[in-house]
Amino acid sequence: MSDRRALEEKFRQVQKMEGIGQLAGGVAHDFNNFLTVINGYSEMLLHSLSPADPSRELVAEIFKAGELLGRIDPAAPGV
Repeated sequence: MSDRRALEEKFRQVQKMEGIGQLAGGVAHDFNNFLTVINGYSEMLLHSLSPADPSRELVAEIFKAGELLGRIDPAAPGV
């Protein structure tokens, strides 16, 4: 393989990796958008429920799960 062909192959590999990076960034951005909605609504619901409400524990679990996911991704809002 000539030097030019080797260089062209490396360039194609770089372009592929760049495309994968952009795709991953888009997926992470969409994930964070959904996570923001889940965290926001579960927190609002949690504050609106009385302490005696039987669903309060379930909503608290949703909120905690969202908070944990936010800690995994440092780009997530509120971290």
